[in-house]
Amino acid sequence: MRIIIHRGSHEIGGSCVEIMARDTRIIHDVGMPLVKKNGVRFQIEEYADLDGPELVKAGVLPGIKGFYEWDTANKAVDAFFLSHAHLDQYGFLKFKKKAIPCYMGES
Repeated sequence: MRIIIHRGSHEIGGSCVEIMARDTRIIHDVGMPLVKKNGVRFQIEEYADLDGPELVKAGVLPGIKGFYEWDTANKAVDAFFLSHAHLDQYGFLKFKKKAIPCYMGES
């Protein structure tokens, strides 16, 4: 098993973890950060002019190969698991490939 922490190890909120075992890849949360690296409150409106690939390049979205709707060159992620319904866990979910199933428990 291999685990990649794309975001959330050095801040509160904005978590995103990738779990891999053999050929299976699962993304756990894809949250919007609460603050920027400099400690200033994160506001997605500041990035309204950027499309998805530009958001990845700017470091706003985590660089997850095969997860985003525009990424057709890579094997898609097998599943998405949402820990709970807070914006800092699901805030960037709208960029996920529609074909990737989404799972979560009861709230």
